[in-house]
Amino acid sequence: MQTVLVSLPQYAFRGAPTERPYSTLSSVLARLNMKRQHRRGFGQIWRLFGISELEASDRFAKQRDKTMSEAKIHAEIQVIFYIETIGPQPLPRVICSSKDACFLCNAFIAMHGKFHTPRHHGRLYPGWRLPHFPQPSDLERRFIQMLDNHAKDKYDLNIADIEFNAEQLERRERYCAGAQWRVPNEQLRVSSIGQVDHCTPRADAR
Repeated sequence: MQTVLVSLPQYAFRGAPTERPYSTLSSVLARLNMKRQHRRGFGQIWRLFGISELEASDRFAKQRDKTMSEAKIHAEIQVIFYIETIGPQPLPRVICSSKDACFLCNAFIAMHGKFHTPRHHGRLYPGWRLPHFPQPSDLERRFIQMLDNHAKDKYDLNIADIEFNAEQLERRERYCAGAQWRVPNEQLRVSSIGQVDHCTPRADAR
């Protein structure tokens, strides 16, 4: 067994410019190629979070600038960058640090395809970044594409749940209004978001 001290060149830590393509929320959504009817669903998401589209865009820009200036290169990614640029042969089979891998480290290792990490906790850290590659990197391009696809899949699932719940609530409200429901206090159950889960019909409703 041989111990190798990994030390990345200084250019690997170079920050990216804040003004670049796809650096706004609207341009990211355009890059994800969201269909128009899908993008309308974001209005429902903003309402659930109690914010406007403008506030969502401002929060995105602030987090982008913070990530660009303060993000860290995690240990697993430093090891992979070292191996890809000046690393030893043969390749190690397992890459891990003293902590479980985060969501993005685990995703990058899985996308890379040559290594394995034993455990990951699944948390997503906004302060995560890739090293600066001196030349356009196929690894970087593939990773961005994988994250784009993951974001679109997650959005489709979440918006489907939102639309289903909204349809169910609207149907329940129409049904209750048409049947002239009466809601006794002793039989009222309220969900965590303040919706009536159960009601009792009036005795004279037919």
